[in-house]
Amino acid sequence: MAKIRLIYVQKVYGDRSPVIARVSPAIARHDVRVFPSGSGCGKSTLLQMFAGLEDSTPNELQIGGRLVNDIPTAGRSVARVFQRTSRFPHIAA
Repeated sequence: MAKIRLIYVQKVYGDRSPVIARVSPAIARHDVRVFPSGSGCGKSTLLQMFAGLEDSTPNELQIGGRLVNDIPTAGRSVARVFQRTSRFPHIAA
């Protein structure tokens, strides 16, 4: 059974085309997944949805088999590590 699972998630900004269109990734415990694609394809947005930093419509997000759509980011026990430390200028590179 998948540890983290998004079910038919989609992200749309305003009246534009979907940035992420009805994807359903599932990641089992201790699995490593790679999402290779070009810049602006929605990889960071997808990670933000895992962490609860970005909403999706419609969506169902499960962590450990538990629906977490309405659980705040801090209650999800999920962290996101940014690629660039420049987002945290107080941390030395």
